[in-house]
Amino acid sequence: MKQFSITIIAVFTFFMSNAQEFKSNISLGIPVGEVSDSYSINLNLDFVYLYEVTNKFKIGAIAGYTHFVGDSFKAPGVNVKVNDAGFLPIGITSRFIASNKSTLALDFGYAIGFSRGLSGGVFFAPKLYYNLSKTFDAFVSYKSITVSNYDFGAICFGVEFKL
Repeated sequence: MKQFSITIIAVFTFFMSNAQEFKSNISLGIPVGEVSDSYSINLNLDFVYLYEVTNKFKIGAIAGYTHFVGDSFKAPGVNVKVNDAGFLPIGITSRFIASNKSTLALDFGYAIGFSRGLSGGVFFAPKLYYNLSKTFDAFVSYKSITVSNYDFGAICFGVEFKL
């Protein structure tokens, strides 16, 4: 029991001694690939917890909400309305600080489906950040959620800010 207590204290001390950041980001995406004809826009809101491993590398957790807005189109003799698709992505994030102004990131995890008929699926999102100020970053990313061999993909543009 003593060894377990010492291990818990050591882990807690490690996490508390490293620099930590809480961030949030919002982005607007253009659906691409399989969903480009069925969905008109993608909206994203994420919350990020990061801690510094080295002065160039950070790792942490990410959770948020992703929404694909269904489109309408005409098929021969009928109008078709595609239902919206919503997901709750939960995963890990890693950040590599490439320079004073740019950061490379990769988010990876599982997205829980919130729409009728949609289960969850694996998601990943590579990102490129550009530092605008001490508080704000702009980014471009590709977000992909794979549900039953169907890819919900979007190219996203957004901003991230420290909380």
